[in-house]
Amino acid sequence: MTAAVAASVDSSHALTRERRDHPSLDIPWPYATVLVVAGFLVVAVALLVTAWGGASRQADPRDQVLWLNLAVLAVSVLGAGCAVWLLVGRRSVTARSRQAQQAIVLALGLDRGPDAVASATGLVTAAGLTRRHHVDCPLMSGRSPLPTGGELDSCGVCGS
Repeated sequence: MTAAVAASVDSSHALTRERRDHPSLDIPWPYATVLVVAGFLVVAVALLVTAWGGASRQADPRDQVLWLNLAVLAVSVLGAGCAVWLLVGRRSVTARSRQAQQAIVLALGLDRGPDAVASATGLVTAAGLTRRHHVDCPLMSGRSPLPTGGELDSCGVCGS
């Protein structure tokens, strides 16, 4: 092995070790998921190569249908592997985004609860609502309150 190749291999192993040990360089997929997806890809490639080899030995197109079906199965396995890859990555990125948002809110001291959001009139609304409510209105449960003035119609439940 030449010195350049050895240095390249050593640096790639160092980078892999650094990514594994340093959380800010971590990939959004757990290593178990990477192995599962790699398994899907290996199976798909094996099926595809088998189908290609089998179909190439058949001269009659009717005899190639079985091999074509195997190739379609291989592409389906490949698609399933990619779907798992994207789904797990999306969930991981969403969870990390939420953690980052919560950290920013806590760092800036913006986490004051729904009572701090209420305007001087004590009335709030939420995204998509067309009426004003008291903070403790049952229609506001589970929603993020936004301050409002008297420009919206009053709620029929809490009587704001």
